[in-house]
Amino acid sequence: MWGLGGCAPYPLMPLRIGAHPWPGYELLYLARQRGQLDPQQVRLIEFPSASASLRALAVRSIEGAALTLDEVLLARSRGIDLTVVAVLNESRGADVVLVQPGLQAPGALHGKRIGVESSATGALMLDAFWPVKAWPPETCRWWR
Repeated sequence: MWGLGGCAPYPLMPLRIGAHPWPGYELLYLARQRGQLDPQQVRLIEFPSASASLRALAVRSIEGAALTLDEVLLARSRGIDLTVVAVLNESRGADVVLVQPGLQAPGALHGKRIGVESSATGALMLDAFWPVKAWPPETCRWWR
């Protein structure tokens, strides 16, 4: 009888998937809320940012994550072996540069403190936005 215990299959652990608050991932949270994610198969783990999900992937505390394709490329360039298994949505220009009221043109940001998200998306946004400016980036105060 004792020998047969070693032949029993191990219970499978749920697949741990990281996600952070972002409109494109809300369907994952909704599916969990409605009981459409079987907790025996999938465990959705909330992180504050994509960077936190990437750190969890790097140390293997999760098996997958909801990420943008640029974040996947960044992770792969840092040695994290990732494979895209599904594309959940498509961006249609939801990323924006926000400014305080009264700043009407990019030139009005010269010498101001500028906040940039420390992520692949933040870097892409900054790169796309910067060519329209007429001053060197060193003249701004960056807040990350």
